[in-house]
Amino acid sequence: MSVLRLPVGLCREIESILAQFWWSKSIGRGWRLSEFPNSLIARMLKARYFPNSDFLAASSGLLPSFTWQSLLWGRDLLRLGLRWLIGDGRLVNIYGDPWVPYDRFFTIQSVPALPSTSRVCDLITVSGLWDVGKISDTFSFSEAEAILSIPLMGDTLDWRIWNFAKNGRYSVKSGYWVALEYKRLEELSDGSVAGPSSHSLKSWKHLWKLKVPQKILYLLWRLVQSIHHSKEVLFRSRITQEDVCCHCLVSRETTIHSLVGCVVCMQSLFAFTVWVLWNERNRVLFGSQPTLPGILVQHAKDYDDDFKQSSVVNRSLSSPVRDVKWKSPTDSGFKLNVDGGDCMETGAKGVGAIVRDSQGNLVRALAMRVPSQISVLAMELYALKIRISFALDASLVPLEIESNSLLAVSMVNSEEECLATEGGLLEGV
Repeated sequence: MSVLRLPVGLCREIESILAQFWWSKSIGRGWRLSEFPNSLIARMLKARYFPNSDFLAASSGLLPSFTWQSLLWGRDLLRLGLRWLIGDGRLVNIYGDPWVPYDRFFTIQSVPALPSTSRVCDLITVSGLWDVGKISDTFSFSEAEAILSIPLMGDTLDWRIWNFAKNGRYSVKSGYWVALEYKRLEELSDGSVAGPSSHSLKSWKHLWKLKVPQKILYLLWRLVQSIHHSKEVLFRSRITQEDVCCHCLVSRETTIHSLVGCVVCMQSLFAFTVWVLWNERNRVLFGSQPTLPGILVQHAKDYDDDFKQSSVVNRSLSSPVRDVKWKSPTDSGFKLNVDGGDCMETGAKGVGAIVRDSQGNLVRALAMRVPSQISVLAMELYALKIRISFALDASLVPLEIESNSLLAVSMVNSEEECLATEGGLLEGV
């Protein structure tokens, strides 16, 4: 076998091509079939392989081509991140279809309480809003919160989006990340059921030698064995009616969440504990006597309490906010200022708008509440949409619009169609 030495420039060019393939925003071929079903290649493949279904439900068929087999191979990855974005809800089944905006699972997990043929539109009222009472009575708390966080788009069709990209579009980079993440989870799952290795046996010996009470050893053993009865486990076993954390009332109570992920439980205590442990390590390193673990824990709690008390006292001494003055519109017209906000205590959200003329005189103002479960970006876009309609109905033209949300303004000014969760709110803006 002969060996050829390639020039350094050629090697770098090959590396550049590979890097552009993996990390550019190029989209996959399978995604193109889903996003552009009327393209020539999509219509050819549909006529040949799936005349009565879509790409996601198609089979390999008789004597499939290499191209079709390659597309089917990548389709499994595409399925991991595709979910429905709700428009009018007529195309999406409540049970079975992926449409709930979770981190990984997009289907309803609770026991079906509605007919299996129910559509998402059955959860929407005649006025185009979520039926809060029906949703709260039908689904678990976490599922109801996730559903109510979906901004309704009005009389538009449902469409599929890629959950793991901000713009809702699949890219090679995001697909590569998802593939690695699921591979890691599969390896963890395989490791939990595999037989004990020499490394795991050594870990067990160290575990049982810990100088802690037996009840703590028993808890650690249950955690390592993955038999800790978190609310997520109890919910999947149909023992409890919900899987939401009883402290933060937001996330699922998994084992990791209950121990280190709950913001309400941990807050800043974890940071103070790390600081105390590092400080203790330095003290012992330079000759001081070790401190008992219980005293270290108490030190961390004391630091946390002292900091919270001082923060409350010094809240009024915070630095002054920069004075931002209103600027009149460039033309002799009107300026519309919009913004959204929420209440930290009650969780209520609302949007407001004010219209002034070129002299700064108040022309009109409006404020209203919005669903508290929607995202901040959805709230800003919702404010823009409602307020623009509000100003145009009053014939306030020419109109200059100002918002403090850079992302919302960029989405409105972008010429590219937005497939993100909040993209439907751009219709009519």
